[in-house]
Amino acid sequence: MSLSKNVGAMRRDTRLNKISKTLFHSIFLLPLTSYAALAANVTVFSTSLDPTQTILTINGSGFTPGGRVFLGSNEITAQCKLTGSANSTISCSFASSIAQGTYRLLVTNLQSQSDVFDLTVPIVGPKGPAGPTGPAGPAGPTGLKGSDGPAGPQGLQGAPGLQGVQGPAGPQGMQGVAGVSHIRTVLVTGISSPYYTTHTRIEAACSGGQKLIGGGCDAVFGYYKDAPYDPPVIDKATPGGDTTFVCSFKGGTGGHMPIAAVAICADAQ
Repeated sequence: MSLSKNVGAMRRDTRLNKISKTLFHSIFLLPLTSYAALAANVTVFSTSLDPTQTILTINGSGFTPGGRVFLGSNEITAQCKLTGSANSTISCSFASSIAQGTYRLLVTNLQSQSDVFDLTVPIVGPKGPAGPTGPAGPAGPTGLKGSDGPAGPQGLQGAPGLQGVQGPAGPQGMQGVAGVSHIRTVLVTGISSPYYTTHTRIEAACSGGQKLIGGGCDAVFGYYKDAPYDPPVIDKATPGGDTTFVCSFKGGTGGHMPIAAVAICADAQ
């Protein structure tokens, strides 16, 4: 009897195992198939910003409700929503413009699949067409004078000009001063007295019809050996007329002191 019970128990266990396997396949295999269909990879194709830089648009595929969005180290999921057909666009709004810089943009879906995109603000678009030329601005201040450049090459010789008309004769000039010629000097020497009360007078005279044009006196003419020696004083040096020059000496410490008179003569009109 106990054996029958054991066999019956084994049969019941076998039926239970079959039922459990059937339920396992019906419960778990179907959801795995549905999960695989939903698990498309997340891909970010491009991003754009509006002119105020407060609305960020993310274009891509594999986005799902319940996904998350991170900009740098900040999660901005609460500021974003799915837009566009087939959930291919995410639009995120900000209270103020995004600061300039480069950010790591991370987008995930409900299955924790993700893609990373480097976002640089401001986003530079393609170069647009050239605008019209603006009006000319006001003239700037005058610049500093530059340094002188090198001398240029010599120019070609000009064509000879026409000879001018001869001007009228000028008035006759005044008669010039009479000139001199045949200049010579006449030297006359003498001996001076050592006494201050005595004057020694000598003169040099021109000859041969020449006129006096200058002259001079020499109180220390020659050499005197006695010492101490104080030469005589020239008391007078003046022309004595048209042909003579007169010298007068007095004093001194020695006797027989040599003196001289010079006349400068020339042929003069």
